[in-house]
This record gives sequence, structure tokens and C-alpha cells, in this order.
Amino acid sequence: MASISKTLWITSIQPETIGGQPFVPTTIVYSEGEGVAIGHDTGGAVDASVGFKLALGDIRPGQSPVTRDTLRCSDGVPRSAFELSQDFLNELLASVKTKLPPRDNSGSVNACVVVAEPLKFQVEDRTSDWLNNYRRNVARILGRFQRVEFLPEPFAVYQYYKYGLRIPKLADRTKRFALILDMGGGTFDVCIIESTSEGDVSSTGSHSKPLSANSAPFAGFHLDRQIALYLLKKNTPDTKKRDVERYYEQYERTLRGDLDVSVLRPEAQAFIANIEALRPTCEQKKIELANIITNWRLGAEKYERVEINVPIDPLAESELAPTELYGHQMYAVFERVWNTKLKSVVKRVIHGASDRLKGNIDVSLISGGSANIGWLANLLIRDFGEDLAEAEPVNIGASYQDVVANGLAIECARRHFSAPNDAPEFVAVTYNPIRLLLASDGSDLEMLRFKSEGEVVDMKNTQPGDLVPSSHVFHHFFNQPLRWRVRLPAPPRRYLDYLFCRPSSSSKADEVALDLAYNLEERRIHTSVKKFDAKTTVELVVRKDGTAIPKFVYKLENKRGGIEENSEQGKPFYIDMTTDAADLPTANYVGLDFGTSNSSICLLSSDKIKLVRRRSSSSQWRSLSDVLPEMPFPAASAVRRYLAEHDTAAIFDLALEAYEACLAVLAYSAAADVLYENKAWRGLTNFQHRALGPLKALLLNSMKEGCVRGCIGDRSPVEDMEFLDEAVRDFTESKHHQRSKDSPKWADYVQEIARATAGALDGKFFGYCATSNPIPFEDRFEGTFKIAHDQPPFVRHYKYTSTKAIDPTVALVLAPKSGKARSLTPFLVWRHDIKDGQPICYVLDRVKYSLNRSEDFQYKPCHIAGKALAKDINPKLSSAVGTLLSERRFVAGEVDLEVKEIEEIYERKTVDY
Repeated sequence: MASISKTLWITSIQPETIGGQPFVPTTIVYSEGEGVAIGHDTGGAVDASVGFKLALGDIRPGQSPVTRDTLRCSDGVPRSAFELSQDFLNELLASVKTKLPPRDNSGSVNACVVVAEPLKFQVEDRTSDWLNNYRRNVARILGRFQRVEFLPEPFAVYQYYKYGLRIPKLADRTKRFALILDMGGGTFDVCIIESTSEGDVSSTGSHSKPLSANSAPFAGFHLDRQIALYLLKKNTPDTKKRDVERYYEQYERTLRGDLDVSVLRPEAQAFIANIEALRPTCEQKKIELANIITNWRLGAEKYERVEINVPIDPLAESELAPTELYGHQMYAVFERVWNTKLKSVVKRVIHGASDRLKGNIDVSLISGGSANIGWLANLLIRDFGEDLAEAEPVNIGASYQDVVANGLAIECARRHFSAPNDAPEFVAVTYNPIRLLLASDGSDLEMLRFKSEGEVVDMKNTQPGDLVPSSHVFHHFFNQPLRWRVRLPAPPRRYLDYLFCRPSSSSKADEVALDLAYNLEERRIHTSVKKFDAKTTVELVVRKDGTAIPKFVYKLENKRGGIEENSEQGKPFYIDMTTDAADLPTANYVGLDFGTSNSSICLLSSDKIKLVRRRSSSSQWRSLSDVLPEMPFPAASAVRRYLAEHDTAAIFDLALEAYEACLAVLAYSAAADVLYENKAWRGLTNFQHRALGPLKALLLNSMKEGCVRGCIGDRSPVEDMEFLDEAVRDFTESKHHQRSKDSPKWADYVQEIARATAGALDGKFFGYCATSNPIPFEDRFEGTFKIAHDQPPFVRHYKYTSTKAIDPTVALVLAPKSGKARSLTPFLVWRHDIKDGQPICYVLDRVKYSLNRSEDFQYKPCHIAGKALAKDINPKLSSAVGTLLSERRFVAGEVDLEVKEIEEIYERKTVDY
């Protein structure tokens, strides 16, 4: 099997960085006099963080929400889910407004937006028109754009794996079946997609078709609440545990809007206040715990732990007391959520596609922030091993958080900027079969055989009851009546019962659950005229928004014979169908992942797409993209920004930044290598600031001292000195306007230094010790070393033990085979911000820097703009730099770690794609 190789679609087209992160928490807060803040800017106090996106589909457009559907915000104003969503999305788009095209004369933004949507909910607490309401409300909010389209999240995941990672199984000329699981903060979406070189979704020649899909509103937030419930019950006396369980049921009813908190007894209100306050903390601790678990096998030991403050009395306003959440405790909660809420969704999807599957599923693809909890993949394998015999989930070796946003950007380009034979997929296509069950005058519902009139609908391989097969494209049939003939056991002389539904796990009509129905609001029509043909005609008219209008023709019209049509029309309902895509002349595209937990934006233009396609054919650019996973984060982050830049006017500045970042890693690592071997070396005496000339001098001086072994590798980090001289000269002269900034050499220079940076760490890893905990009754410590290569969040790590505690701010280079870890601090230093959720790495920028007559050292954050003083990063950082310069001694120095190899993520050996 070929290994995963991320294409330039992934490395060059990234979600927009907002507040230093590629995603924004879907949270919002209102303050009197200060307006509205979202995401990282809420400061921890939020008015709405869970459910307002989901509640958006419960509001019928144009209808005023009732009082219980509104939330009173911090500024005293009650707001509906529509208003919350509108303010959130407006603020999100405002953060990238300088990158959006200007409005035209009509006031429209010349851009098409593709919005990720959850698959239509098939649960009792959601209305049958939830998806249509959601689409119409989002379209109203984004009405400034030229066009708003939608794509179910699992389909965006499929595009990411197929065209971004180019998984061979999805790219070869063989029919494949892919199972997709997307577990985010609010929804768990599952579907099966057929990939074939001959399959045809539409007349445009698409190659992929969805067979079956299902969704449930139980994911990361539900898991957070269950963890909170577990912690509240853990130390509660047995006499009160039953009350806790009862009040939690009432709490769930308040979340659905079925119960008003104010009518509950004081104990219940106190419990709900406690669990609401505890849930965000549980989310944070869940992520922290997931980040230090190195072995996700179900049978592995799970004694990793985090500390969390929990109310002493869950049924009253009380003080908080610290308790511990262990890995095995979180696993017990996760497994219960899987068994009770998630497993049935997977089972239903697999069964729904069983009549179309030709053999087993070939590949499993997972995504979503909650999918980073590795037990999800292992539980999937445990419970569906026979179905996934050769389809263990693809391990991408990185976070699954950004998969949907990248997939949306790819689909955006394919829909509206496609090359010949590169047609868009998933446009106006059903992702569940439409079945119809019929019964006359109170008889039992039956699954009958339907025949398409004029064979307009392909009924090949359909089952009894199938009216419209999965993956049927309505693009060319909107507002046109489609007809089928069926023979009823008896004519409906009084009334006809009918049920349009999704596939059932049972082949018996009387066992089809109502939660699978499309037409929940009306399932019976009365017969007004008793004239019948031998066969009944079923007619369905589908609109662009997914509205289906049914009609049952008991007797066909015959104008020559003077016979009028005898028919009854049913109430419209909505089907599981992706939105249509119009051929609009637009040059700008926006992929918007409006997530329940986190949201992100990808921006594209036709020029950007052309450039990426052109670069994709260049071995030089592909090589630069391929080396990213091997590069330490401080260098990789700058190279990524260079790869993602498509404005030719800015290419030079980002090429210079990338070259400078790589050279800094090489120079600082080389200097550290020498200082560890020769404490008397004074190579830093004249070093003043992080620029190409000083960095080059520091690197060469270090190499003259014999720096060819040690923490930066087992060979010379720069083999072509003339190339280094040429690059530094050209960059420096262009920077000072002594030569043109337009040069084709920048890519060559960046590629060479990037390969040198990755090669210098050959067999070693840059990172930090995320945890360092004392081992009880031993004079030793144990923890997790995070490998900080490429970009955060960093998911690869080692378990280790050591003789001393290691602070997480220390930047280390680890040689796993020897267990030696050398500190690069204070050249580089980590800062762990709870606000952002991901650590920030700073690189020494100026050795002497004066501000308001106060001298300090200046640092530059690696992946966000700006500068920072040492004292503002860490109060002890200034003295650490002073110690390095005067005593040539590093913070933490060299430490010995007993390192365990990284274990397989899955129970069985992961398939290498």
C-alpha cells in the first residue's frame, strides 16, 4: 500500500487563521457598551456556547420564536437562536472581511458560499423540516453573498480524503465503498459512499455516489455532559444519586425546550446550574486528558489523569473541591455513549446500504474534533469487525479537526471551477433511498414493487418499497412530476395510509419506526371520488430546496374518453438531498464550517485555484509540501504560510520569513549543540538579532566548532554552502531594495532550507513534555512528550519516565533511541495558553531590546503576528537568557528519558494507506 501524501490542496489551502487558530469556538457573549464578542475573544464568560446552531433548524423562517426559545443575554436582551447565529456568523465573517471581495452595485458579495451541514436528524426531538429550516435561516443570514449552497459534513470529509490526501483506494479505477464517521461537538454523522470509475451520479459524469446516511445530535457536547454527570455522582452519597439522575433527565428536557427551568424545585435548579457551569471545564479537561493518552487500545491501561474542581454538593450552590478524572473513567463514559447513542447510527447506515453493497466496505474515514479520541476507531472495529474486515479507519497522523473545512474548500473549487472531466459531486443528490409503504382502508402497511413510468428513474437493484434509490440526482428533474405505477391489494375506497421513509433495519413493513419517516405531519389522505384504475399512479414533484409534493392518482385522465383524473394530493415534506449548484460566473469561493463546537472559514479564488493546480504539477512545490510533516513546528509554520500565499506581491515577504524561520532553527540548534559540548565557547558574544546575516554567521561558527553530530542530526545541516551564501545574499539585497523581489529562485531557496531543517532532525523529534507527574513511592517522574512537528494540534507523542520533573515551557529535541533530550530553551520557549487551547512557541528575536528605558529580550511567536518581551512570556525567561549568555547554560539542560515506542492507535494493525 502507498503511504499517505498530503497534496497541495491540503498544505496550500488552509482555514483562515483567526486569533492565531485555524478555528473559532462557536461561542458568543454580549456586554453592555462593548457589543458582541465571539470565540477566543469571549474571555471565558459566554452567553451561548451549546445548541444555538442546532436550535436554528427548529425556527421556521419568518416565524417569531416563543419566549422559551429565547436566551436572555448578559446585556439583558433576550435573543433567539436565529439572532445568536446571525451575530456569530457576522462577527466571524468580519474577522476576514479584508480578504473578501467588495460588494457589487447590487450590494452582493461576488462569492459563492458552501456551508457544511449535519445530515438530517432522524430523532424524535427534531421536527421533520429541521434541515429545510436550517438551510433557509442560514441562507437569510448569508444573504449578502451571490449564492449560498450546502454540503453534508461527511461528504466534505470524503472530498478531503479523496482529493486532499488522495487515498489510493478512492483514486484507483475500482469500485469502492467508504464508510465515513464525522464526530464533532454537536452531531455524529455517518454515511456510506460508493466510488467507481463507471458509476454516474449525474449527466455531468460524477464518480461518487452516497448510498446511505444517518445522523444523531450526540457527540462531543453530550460526552462533556456525561463526564460532568459522572463527576457529580462520583462523590455523592448513595441517598442522593437517584435525585441526581432524575434531575439530569429534567436537565435534558430543558435542553430540548420541553421544560422550563423556572418551574423546577430549587434542588433541580441548583443541579442544572452546577452541571452547566461544569460542562465547559469538562470539555477542556477531556481534551487535556486525550492529549496525554498514548495508547488507545481498548484493553490498555488507562491511568492517565487530570485534576478538575467539582461542586461538593451537586444539589446546592456549594464550594468546589478538586477531584481526578482518570483515563479509565473517561473511557467508561465514552463507551456508554457509544453503546447507547452512536453504535445504532452506524448499524442503521450499514444496513441501509446492504442491498447496494457488493462485498464488504473497503475503507473507513473519520473526522471531527471528537474523533481525536482514539477509542472511537477501536470501538468501531470491535463492534463492526466483520463489516470492516479490510477497512480499519485511516490514521492520518494529525488532528481530524480541520478535515471538514478543507473538504469544503475542495468541493467549492470542484463545483464552480472545474477542469474538463473534473465535475462536481454530491450536487442535488439523495443520500438515502426514499421508500413508500401503502395500505388501503386500515389494512397493514406493505412494501410493494414500483415501476418508474417511462423508466425515468433507474430502478435497477431496488428492493420492494423503493421509490427513489439512493444517489438519485434531481438536478434535471426539479419541479417536474416523476411517476410510478403500483398495484394495490385493494383500492382505497375510504382512505389511503402512506409512509415515505428511509431504509429500515427490518424487511417487515410493520416494524418500520416512525423516526425514519419523511412525512411525519400527514400520513393519511381520504378518498373523495371512488373511481379507480387497476394500478395506482404515485407522483412526486421535488423542488430545489428538497421539498417533495406527493400525489396519488387513482384514475388517469383520458381526454378522448371524457374521463377526468381522480387524484388526491398529500402534504409536502422534505427529503434527504444535497443542495443544487448553479452555474454562476463567480471568481471567489468561501467554505464555511459552522460547527456546533468550533467554526472555520476557507477562502478561495479562481486565481488561487489556478496557482495551486499549476504548482501541483511541479515536483519542486510537491517536495516542499511533502517535507512538512518532518519539520519542527517553528519552521513548518512559516513554510506553511508561504505555501498558502497566492498573492504574488506578498510571495517575497513570506519566502523570506520561511527561510529565516528555518535558518533560525538550524542556527540555534547548532549553537546549542556546541554549547553542550564546549561550555567555554563564546559564539554568541556578537549575536544581536534574528536576521539572515547574523543567523548564517552563527550557524557557520557553530559548524566550525565541530557541530556535525548531536541534537541537530548526524551530518552537516547545510551541505551546499554556496547555495546558502547565494540565498542569503539575494534575500538581503531584495529586502533592502537593491534588486527586484520578483524572482523564481525563492521557491528553490525555501525548498533547500526546508529539506535541510527536516534532515537536521533525522531520527529525532522537536517538542515538549506536556506532563511530568511524580510516580508514587518512587523518586521518579512519568509523563508525555509531545512531538511538535508540522502544525498544532500535536497528536503524536511518547510516554516517558525520568529522574526529574520537566517543565512544559522547555523546548526539547528528543532522540528516542538513546533517550537523550536536549533543551533549546531559551532560544525557543513554549507558552501554554488555556484561552487558545494550543501552546504557543516563541523564538528568540533580539538579544538586547530596550523599551521605555527598560532593557529586555524580544521574542517572536512562531505562528501568529507580533512580538513579545521575555518578561511578558514568563517572569523567569529574562534571567534564563542572561544565564545562557553569561554562563552558557540551558534551562533544563540535557535530560535522560526512558521512552516507550509510540503504540498503534488501533486494536488491530492499522492499514497503511
